[in-house]
Amino acid sequence: SRLVVDSIPGLVALLTAAGELEFVNHQILEYTGRTLEELKQWGTSDTVHPEDLPNVIQVSTQSIASGTPYEMVHRLRRSDGVYHWFQNNSFPLRDTSGHIVGWCALLTDIDDRKRAEDALHESERESRLIVDTIPGLVATLTPAGEVEVVNNQVLAYCGRTLEELKQWGTSDTVHPEDLPRVIEIISRSMVSGDPYEVEERIRRFDGVYRWFQVRGLPLRDSDGRIVRWYVL
Repeated sequence: SRLVVDSIPGLVALLTAAGELEFVNHQILEYTGRTLEELKQWGTSDTVHPEDLPNVIQVSTQSIASGTPYEMVHRLRRSDGVYHWFQNNSFPLRDTSGHIVGWCALLTDIDDRKRAEDALHESERESRLIVDTIPGLVATLTPAGEVEVVNNQVLAYCGRTLEELKQWGTSDTVHPEDLPRVIEIISRSMVSGDPYEVEERIRRFDGVYRWFQVRGLPLRDSDGRIVRWYVL
């Protein structure tokens, strides 16, 4: 079985029923640059990133106690000291009677994916900051025209939550006399993909309606598909 484990193109470890490290394949030894005896001390060393270690210990301990598989993401130290993100999947090995006799852990390098996700989240955070600093009422819509995000100015003006504003088509956020026309114009624009512009009355937090010029512009990806609408 160890020959099989060594031939798996990934980082594989075998643990005892109590969760103690028993065997690792060559890929783990090569990646970490450490011996099996050193790796057995992973709970008190820097093999797992110090920021991730408490959670890894907690999750694995709970899983071993309950006998349920676990999946988590954490950083693992490479032989040169660089940490890479890994997805750690572990499942119990049972005998014919159903008793757990050990655990098998598979670690998959997801560093590129994780860094891309982090970069996207940072980009979204920066975009939200920009939207919140625009001196106007700004909203983003899904490709289907559903409200996705509104800036603080919209929340302050309307005095409503984002969840409430998502129901604008069936509430009094837009003046009842303007609502059918606004829905028609926006719906037509969602189908055609063309920008739209409409004048409408929007309800202020104190119940007063004020006239607004509302403009919607589609944002397209590299293939020309609409991924979001920006509304000012």
